[in-house]
Amino acid sequence: MILASEETIQNFTEKGFWGHKTIIDLLYEKAAAAGDQEALVDPYNKADLVGTEPSRLTYKAFVDGIDRLALKFLDWGVRRDDIIIVQLPNIMELTLTIFAAARVGAIVSPIPVQWRAHEIRHAVGLTGAVLCVTSHSLLGFDHLDLFRSSLPQDTSLRRYITVGPGGPEGAVNMDDILTAEESAGTKRLEGLQSSANDIFTICWTSGTEA
Repeated sequence: MILASEETIQNFTEKGFWGHKTIIDLLYEKAAAAGDQEALVDPYNKADLVGTEPSRLTYKAFVDGIDRLALKFLDWGVRRDDIIIVQLPNIMELTLTIFAAARVGAIVSPIPVQWRAHEIRHAVGLTGAVLCVTSHSLLGFDHLDLFRSSLPQDTSLRRYITVGPGGPEGAVNMDDILTAEESAGTKRLEGLQSSANDIFTICWTSGTEA
């Protein structure tokens, strides 16, 4: 999804303000050069937040997780400019989701974990999100149930991914995606990722700037 005009893109690119490489390009270049270096570290209190122990990922494991999740998005029919809504704290799965979406040209819209029914209905309704990534037990609160009980039957959401041990019926656990047997098929991801001029995320403000 590119909202800047061709004139603006050309002007800023020619002046050197904008480039062609994306953050995904840089990440995969780093992984190729230093795959065994540590890239991503969970917060120490992740177990208190969502019930799973904190993880540490090397660059190689990081991009592998991105690819696995991106391939699952493709299998589910997620395509360029589709919106994925995410309600998670600052944990590894949030970062993986953002990059995996961009890998297939989709867009992540992260929403604050304190949002409830009114805000969720507004965010999903406005974005037309097709997939939700959340937790069924964030500090003991079931955000997956919140989504399901808050949205109308004709909601645009088609799939749910949940984070945390186990998982309710009708949702796929993130760990099951990330630990599944490696599948040959990363070539399917070639040429799909967002460009340097595409929207990377849709973020929300609280209005405090006013």
